[in-house]
Amino acid sequence: MPGHRMKLYQQPERMKCMTLQQCRYIMEIERCRSLTEAAKRLFVTQPSITKAVRELEKELGITILKRTNRGVDFTPEGKELASYARLLVEQADAVRSRFTGKHEPTPLKLTIASQHYHFVTPALAALIGEMADRSYEIALREGKGTDVVEQVGSGAASVGILCASSLNQAVLERKLAAYGLVFTQLATLPEHVILSRRHPLSAFSTLRPEQLAPYPYITFRKDDTLLDITESYFTLRRASRQIFVEDRATMNYLIVHTDSYCLGTGCLSEGFIPPDIVPVPLDVPWNLCVGYLQRKDALLSEECLQFIGDLRQALQDSLPLRS
Repeated sequence: MPGHRMKLYQQPERMKCMTLQQCRYIMEIERCRSLTEAAKRLFVTQPSITKAVRELEKELGITILKRTNRGVDFTPEGKELASYARLLVEQADAVRSRFTGKHEPTPLKLTIASQHYHFVTPALAALIGEMADRSYEIALREGKGTDVVEQVGSGAASVGILCASSLNQAVLERKLAAYGLVFTQLATLPEHVILSRRHPLSAFSTLRPEQLAPYPYITFRKDDTLLDITESYFTLRRASRQIFVEDRATMNYLIVHTDSYCLGTGCLSEGFIPPDIVPVPLDVPWNLCVGYLQRKDALLSEECLQFIGDLRQALQDSLPLRS
């Protein structure tokens, strides 16, 4: 009609969708805990990976990453997203393998979170020995008890190795319920004092807490609120000298060459611990329960189950003789 302006049909704005590439970026950042390192391993520039994360944050309306003095860390929502991203990528890879006719074994990717226990290392060595014909990427993340719970809860680790006791059972159960985790017991052991053969207390068949007071107490955990009522229940309230370290090698060296001691299960695997270090049972009214964590809604992979079997054997092989 004259003078009538025709309205042009406008297509609705195309909605953006989360891509598999973004999911792979999130997975790699989770592994590396560094944007720079993740970019290197993915053969992309850091600005590219940063832009992809920001676009995903905008699309989903959440904050995925937060910067720390050690690099980057995931927010609670970011941790949840990372667990879903991992599932999506694994499913996509399985579909591609099924329909492209490529049936090579999928490379194993396994992350284990654990407190610092000697028996975990031989279990991991046994698992690696069973993977001689496979490609794999296995990570062992050792840290505080709270770290283990958070990593398994967020999906960053498939399984977590933890030690509990009656002293922290209620606290631990609440923590696990909040993260949707279950704890499966592997062994119950008396608490032990770990010290040098040359230590003045090493000849005793058992030790009482008050006997430890004059000696330096050494531990990995300085601020582990989840476990400061287990191994540190009496020690941190009585020890006037305390040593905090970051790695097992340093702890072992100090135990061998000083009169310091630490507390633990007493399971010291031969070949993985200096022969000059020995366990002595501690006379306290509680035991330690060693077990593993997993998500309630997740099935453990065949490799995880194999590792747990190896862990049971490593525990059995390293039981303290005096217990």
